[in-house]
Amino acid sequence: MLNDAEKTMQAAGHDSEHGNSLPADNPSNIITHHDPTSDATGAKINSTSSGSHDSSVTTVSIVHGALNPSSEQFYDPSPVTVKSGSTIRWVNEDLAPHTATSGSPESGPSTHYDTGIIGPGQSADQVMPLSKGVLEYYCTFHPYMKGTINIE
Repeated sequence: MLNDAEKTMQAAGHDSEHGNSLPADNPSNIITHHDPTSDATGAKINSTSSGSHDSSVTTVSIVHGALNPSSEQFYDPSPVTVKSGSTIRWVNEDLAPHTATSGSPESGPSTHYDTGIIGPGQSADQVMPLSKGVLEYYCTFHPYMKGTINIE
C-alpha cells in the first residue's frame, strides 16, 4: 500500500526513475535527490566537471545537529583551505536538508556556486573558482549556518 507521499509523487509522475527516493526508514518522508540538479530557487546548477583543473576532492561535512541555531559548528572543517579549481564535496550528516551556497544571508547568493538541496545522508560536489581569495557560504534554508573557504 502506498503512503500519501508516494501517492503524491506517483500522481505527479515522479518515481525512482527520476532519482527520487522515499526509503522505508525515512520517518520524515523527505524526498532526497542523489545528484542535485537545481538550487534552492529551482535554477539549474552545473554538475562537477573534470577538465584541466586540479582533480583533488576536499570533503566538508554538514555536521549532525547543524539544524540547531545554537550548534557550535555547522560545517566541518570551516574555514577550509583548497586549491583554485579543486572540488569540494559537501556531505550532509544532519537530519534536515541543507545547501552550501556562496554568498551571505545579508547580501544573498553570489554566482560562484550553489550545491542545491542536499538531503540527509546525501552529498554534492562543486568545483571552486580559479581565482584565489576568501569565499563565504551559507545554507539558504538556515541562514545562521555559515562557512568560509580559503582558495589558494
